[in-house]
Amino acid sequence: MKNTIKSDKKSLQKQVAQTAKKEKELSPAEKVYSQAIKEIREFISNIQKAKTSQKGLTYISDLVNLIRGGNQEIIALADKSTQDAYLYGHCVNVSIFSIIIGDGLKFNVDKLERLGTCAALKNIGMVRVMDIASKNGSLKKDELEKIKEHKSFGQEMVRNFLWMSEDLQELLQGIMDRIELFKTGPSNSISSTLSEEYEFSRIIFVAEVYEAITHARSYRDRFLPYPTLKTMQALMQNNKFEKSLLPHEALRTMLYFAVHDFDADIIKVFVDKISLFPPGSFVRLNTDQIAKVVSVNRGMPSRPTVLPIIDAESKRMLNQHAINLSENQLIFITEPIDETKLKIQDQQWKEELISSRWWNE
Repeated sequence: MKNTIKSDKKSLQKQVAQTAKKEKELSPAEKVYSQAIKEIREFISNIQKAKTSQKGLTYISDLVNLIRGGNQEIIALADKSTQDAYLYGHCVNVSIFSIIIGDGLKFNVDKLERLGTCAALKNIGMVRVMDIASKNGSLKKDELEKIKEHKSFGQEMVRNFLWMSEDLQELLQGIMDRIELFKTGPSNSISSTLSEEYEFSRIIFVAEVYEAITHARSYRDRFLPYPTLKTMQALMQNNKFEKSLLPHEALRTMLYFAVHDFDADIIKVFVDKISLFPPGSFVRLNTDQIAKVVSVNRGMPSRPTVLPIIDAESKRMLNQHAINLSENQLIFITEPIDETKLKIQDQQWKEELISSRWWNE
């Protein structure tokens, strides 16, 4: 009996040590992202069990600090999905992309935190229809109608967020109610005279669509969050979209349809902040090497800093140095690459690249 207790104790100590080591190895961005996923998972679990919510989202301020500090790794992490429930990753990722846009618009810390909170919880009403939204294949008419109710579900739930100020509750409910387009035409459309509700809605609109079309879903015929995107919807129905778009493809598509479906000014700010080739994405160079984007260079969206990882013969490259394409004019990007479709000889490494699309704690 004593030996069993000692064995269990050693096993527990080993697990604690491994967990501590893993946490120690995480970068600042990974720690914040991990905490964000844990918090939103716990938040959703709690509101499913009770009618009221006593605890808010503390990770929002950490995200704001990272983004204002120029951290670019968080952009790469926001391009990941969670395997257990897409809503966890969606809430966190949309808040990240929204804060990035807000930072590009020079919002102060308080405004960024309000924006991040609204972005994270804008679709919280989906909690009540996740059993339907997670189904594979086409939905029946009554199921589609049920999903449309998530907006009213969310507005009802917000009233029970006891940690949230009354004005923030009203702001979030107002954002949930907006489904119209946010085109404003001229370049001076970004103005301090706009209401916070309208301003936040335009930003979250862009962040939400980008997140939706760059992440895997169990469906593709109903993944856009706004039914008014007629032009993009038409493309999807004609099977022009794959299961999800690469970041580069998504940004180009959104830029193309900005005149019809989006606020062009917001799109421009977003592209300027994350570049056409966001950190974490993969590209082919004119040397025929495959490289991973490490960081972006502001004002030069097509010339980020990259790290070569695969040579022209599809072999893994080790101990390479990053190349700043803004300083090296002889090397340039020829096309974006889906790393999961590469023909790589090292099977274990290929599996690692595929799994990198998901956030695994």
